[in-house]
Amino acid sequence: MVDQVIGYIPVGGDEIQSGVDYVTDRWLADEQKKLDDKAADETSPTTGIGMSS
Repeated sequence: MVDQVIGYIPVGGDEIQSGVDYVTDRWLADEQKKLDDKAADETSPTTGIGMSS
């Protein structure tokens, strides 16, 4: 929705879109890192969680 609205801004629309894309990409990367870290913690040999005996 935001992408569509920004596309109609006649002055600076491309630059604004690039900024929104950058922020979105960084947010997604941060969220993915959180998920990856959580998954790694859950299967870490030091926690014993997710390990079979």
